[in-house]
Amino acid sequence: MNPLSNQPIAAQLNPAEVLPEPITLIVLSFLDRRDVCTCSRLSRIWERLSSDSSLWKPLAAHVGIDEGAENYRVAVGQKLIDALRVVKESDPFLDKEVLTAAQFDAIGYHAPVSDNPDPSQETMEELSKKMGYHDRLNEGLRAHILLHKAGFSNLEPMLERYANVLFQKYGDENGVISVLKMHIQMNRLTAAEELLINFHLSSSATATVLEFFITAMAQEQRLDEAVAICNKFFPRLEKNSKNGLCETLLSYALCYKKHDIVERIIDELLPADKRLSSCIHLIESLIDNKELEKAAEKLKKYQEELECAAEMWQTHPLIPLYVKLGEKDKAWALAMKAKGEDPLILYALRESFLLAGLTDELEKVSAMLPQT
Repeated sequence: MNPLSNQPIAAQLNPAEVLPEPITLIVLSFLDRRDVCTCSRLSRIWERLSSDSSLWKPLAAHVGIDEGAENYRVAVGQKLIDALRVVKESDPFLDKEVLTAAQFDAIGYHAPVSDNPDPSQETMEELSKKMGYHDRLNEGLRAHILLHKAGFSNLEPMLERYANVLFQKYGDENGVISVLKMHIQMNRLTAAEELLINFHLSSSATATVLEFFITAMAQEQRLDEAVAICNKFFPRLEKNSKNGLCETLLSYALCYKKHDIVERIIDELLPADKRLSSCIHLIESLIDNKELEKAAEKLKKYQEELECAAEMWQTHPLIPLYVKLGEKDKAWALAMKAKGEDPLILYALRESFLLAGLTDELEKVSAMLPQT
């Protein structure tokens, strides 16, 4: 029996009248949002379905609209209308078709710089004109990136040219960073990497972009690729920027229990003065994860470095690790060997036994300490 046979012809031809709403919304979710807007004009039921928050909420987050909007479709629409207005007001060329490089250069963005060879001697009029061009171009670029992320623009090749003008003519790295961030957020990581290779940004700007890479890759647990990207661009970074990115990578790797990645970061990226605490975090994480054989293996690998760190740490970092690994005899031997030079090492041994709940060993070491 045909379930549609007793229904009016219009209803038979209207899926929204026949299909369950969740199915219709799934179908709509595969459409371009401009097509969803077209569907909304078919009837009241299509208008209601086309405005469902499930269709617009992901796009709203993509274009910077906060959670809790009363109507996500209206909020997105207003955001895009504002962006289109900014584009048209800031630069009439940004809403045209994609231009060739020659056409782009002929338009004139090679020009709004002063003829004065000394920028410090520019007149107020020259400076005002120069900054006016800069601000107008920057606003238009940001607005068009928003439109592109929303799927309402196909001017991507030209956006990179405008970012290049901001960078080359005005020394402004923000346009390049914005385009790179757009690529990364849209999961076009190869395109972002190629663009970063072509632009020799400052250390701080490069670190900002690498932070975007790390965050995006960490969300998909592709930390091995994040390490590879950092390896490629670390020569461009200053020491502080490197240390900050390493800390970010380590926090993700330890959070996801990616111990092989932690080891790569220690061996490939970290400077010598930052390796010690990370070695300890790696071994402790392996112990907490009940991977005692691997923990013992890494302890052996980094043992020489940890022993060299004893003076700097004011106690021996190997003692608590030995105790956690169940190798109390090694902990005792190390403490007895070093107590002449470091009387406090017995206190470290006692603390380790206390945390491990080894009552007999705790009593032994306590008996060796001065009585107060």
